[in-house]
Amino acid sequence: MAPTLRDITLTHQLVWQFLQVQGYTETLAAFNDEAPARFLDPVRSAAKKPASTASAAPCATSNDQTAYREQANSALLPPPTTTVEDLVTLVQELTLWRQQRESARAQTQEQVLLDVGTGYYPHQTYEVFERLHGRHNILCAQLHSLPSPEASSQLVLLTSGTDKRVLVTEIDSGRQVHTFDHHQSSPVLSLAVSSTNPIWMATGAMDGSMALVDLAQGTIVQWFKKLCTRFIVRVQFSQDGQYLACASYDHTIHVFQQASKGAGHPFVPYKTFRFTGAIESLCFAPAPTAQVDRRSVLENSSNSQPAAHDTLYLLCGVRNDPFVHYIELATGAQIRYSLLGRGAFKDDAMYCPFTPMDLSLSPCGQYLCVSTDDRTPAPGTGELGSYTPRAITLTKEGGRVIVFRAFTDTIVRQFYNAHSGSDSLTSYPRHCWDASGRYIYVNGEPDTTEAVSRVAADRLERTDPNVGDGDAESEYQVPNAYTMQVLELATGSIVDTIHAHQGLIRALWSNPCSPLLAPYVVSASFDKSVIVWK
Repeated sequence: MAPTLRDITLTHQLVWQFLQVQGYTETLAAFNDEAPARFLDPVRSAAKKPASTASAAPCATSNDQTAYREQANSALLPPPTTTVEDLVTLVQELTLWRQQRESARAQTQEQVLLDVGTGYYPHQTYEVFERLHGRHNILCAQLHSLPSPEASSQLVLLTSGTDKRVLVTEIDSGRQVHTFDHHQSSPVLSLAVSSTNPIWMATGAMDGSMALVDLAQGTIVQWFKKLCTRFIVRVQFSQDGQYLACASYDHTIHVFQQASKGAGHPFVPYKTFRFTGAIESLCFAPAPTAQVDRRSVLENSSNSQPAAHDTLYLLCGVRNDPFVHYIELATGAQIRYSLLGRGAFKDDAMYCPFTPMDLSLSPCGQYLCVSTDDRTPAPGTGELGSYTPRAITLTKEGGRVIVFRAFTDTIVRQFYNAHSGSDSLTSYPRHCWDASGRYIYVNGEPDTTEAVSRVAADRLERTDPNVGDGDAESEYQVPNAYTMQVLELATGSIVDTIHAHQGLIRALWSNPCSPLLAPYVVSASFDKSVIVWK
């Protein structure tokens, strides 16, 4: 933050008074010669005048510019001090004033997001794709705007399944544009598309290999075989397309940098980071150079350009490590923030039972959403041993989604009642933002009590012929209907529960920064279906 004229003037006067009180005559003389007179006139005048007249307003004529300057500065600045103790007090008051001003500014900016109110979010079924991979489960799915020679773009669905194939399916016609089976020995667990080169797709597989493919030609551009010794669970391009990262269960993150022209391969090795556990979540985050007007971002979510930044960070979550790790790519320096937030005690952080299973930045880039793995242990179960962290709220249900202010440990919202599965080994906590940044979608547990809408029931009947048999009342009761929960950031509550799938929802996806893809949300399930919501 640039200093104000008041700060500069006050600093000169404080230094002048300190040198005078301490008797540093030579230094004071040099300071008098070098310092601009406009910053020292008021304090010099006050020092020369008797105490009874020091605070009197100077007599100024229309041609007396010096007196006018002294009068203006005297009205702006506090009365000159004469002791070191007073100087220290003034510095403390100025520091407190600055802290209060920054706190008020941060709260005002936060309210821009938290007070936006209720708005529209995608909740209607746009397209349903059933059994794209036959009898095999679908592991990940996302939409993509693929450049097309016939039109400006072609909206396609990218999916991977346990059949070890990656399919590119046209949304409107359902026609399969390409079928990739390059990972012949294991399924693809993660997909990512470059935002700057839309024909590049990265695939990370269970056998520890990664590939870069050309979506337009249907060919392999670059292989990264035997890259990791265990599963690659996350692949991610940076916002500027210059970096490609993958995270593995072998405790490593490999980062590749885009090569110069003529290098032979699009990407070359950049850095490798090692951790103490399996990597579960990964995302890039540019550190903004200036405060972003959140209201303008929320009202104009179609802006697809990444925020200007000087430093690029890689964020990750590690199994059995209750911290969000921020890694500065250029230097490799790391800082970590506890999932318990700023109010946690230091000893509590190590006993936090959560793992950051899914990370993503809000559309404005100022907030970080974290989905944790398992439920908070109930009191008396002994699952945390003899020590129970004081900062953890123990509840019976306990599932938690946490929203932080990015690059801090300040918690903006916590959703205690957002569930993603009762078993940490078989649940896949996932979330995605809607385009406005007002709502967050999370995958929920089966709903066996509430009635399912006719739309959901009809769709599920096509998947399972047994659904809907019996009397009329049971037609609307679909057992084990897995839900999507919609979390509202402003109120900190669940505002909608959407009955979506019969099986566990394995993947949720959205792209709020793309004008063409922002209106959509995609969910993929172990019931072998993919739903595009709009």
